[in-house]
Amino acid sequence: MDEQDLIHMASKGNIDAFCSLVSLYDASVYRLCYLFTGDAETAFDLFLDTFKTAWNAISLFDCNSSILFWLSSLIRQKASNFRKPRGDSGCFTAMTDVKITRIQAFGLGMLYYGMTIDQISQITGCSVAEVNQIQELLPRFVPIVSFISVPAHLTESIRRLIHNEDERYSMRQFLSRFRFTLIAMIIILLLWLLLRVVPIGNSQPAQSSTGVTSDVPVISHDPQILPGTE
Repeated sequence: MDEQDLIHMASKGNIDAFCSLVSLYDASVYRLCYLFTGDAETAFDLFLDTFKTAWNAISLFDCNSSILFWLSSLIRQKASNFRKPRGDSGCFTAMTDVKITRIQAFGLGMLYYGMTIDQISQITGCSVAEVNQIQELLPRFVPIVSFISVPAHLTESIRRLIHNEDERYSMRQFLSRFRFTLIAMIIILLLWLLLRVVPIGNSQPAQSSTGVTSDVPVISHDPQILPGTE
């Protein structure tokens, strides 16, 4: 089954097909996330969020485009929310004699994975001249990219994430679809409980002329009726 078939099946909601796509790109996407964040834990969070967005938007993906280019654009959109405050002012210093910004490291990573200068310029916002300039660093940068340690079970992490999201989404759908029925049932239950607590009938406690309720029997003061003469 080729990539286009997997994309088509994933767009129809097939989780297995989507996870097969993830397994093709998990290492490269994780490394790109790492280059942009400079932190393994943050890179993993960004990796999960990138593929969660990809799953929700896969039906909108243009099959004539490169899926890695699309995923890289998602990383770029989300990365600013995942970068931790650092003392290096957002610079990547793994190259001991060269200090480059995170966005330049990300661009070098895209070059490493075969994207064109125009694509890199489009995603990073760097000019073509700037991309050409950092391209000269690529031969020295290749070992850095290739030796970024990739966590195990990345695809399974995505599978669990999607299953959990789908379960929450299904519950939200259920509550949305049957909310009026649930509200009606709650109202009926409350009315039933109210009727059980408050008795209905004509039997009222005796009330005196002063308006005070009394449980004491009322004795007639009619002079024609004497006690014991009825």
